Amino acid sequence: MKSKIILKGLRFKAFHGYYAEEQRIGGDYMVDIEFNYNIVKAATTDSLENAIDYEEIYTLCKNEMANPRKLIETVGYEMASLLKDRYPAMDTLTLTIHKLAPPIAGQIDRVSIQIEIE
Repeated sequence: MKSKIILKGLRFKAFHGYYAEEQRIGGDYMVDIEFNYNIVKAATTDSLENAIDYEEIYTLCKNEMANPRKLIETVGYEMASLLKDRYPAMDTLTLTIHKLAPPIAGQIDRVSIQIEIE
């Protein structure tokens, strides 16, 4: 039996960016994570030890967001790789990082990168 687990709107203040000002003042980011895995063992034992721990996922993402990078592509790659390595039971993983109100000439709500691992 498969299930899709969805974590939406993990929010972080981080200092990623190509420009020195972005690295100095930081910006707001939001992360969405979706993954498929077999829930039978977790569901039948009702035990966190047999499940994928959402709190640990948040902590892993928080730690990765605390490591300043120039590109959100780099952040996304590292974060997705870390999650997939930590949780091999994930059959598929889709990770989206949204950089909110990026500093560009013009109005834009966000720029996002989405990474899919199967």
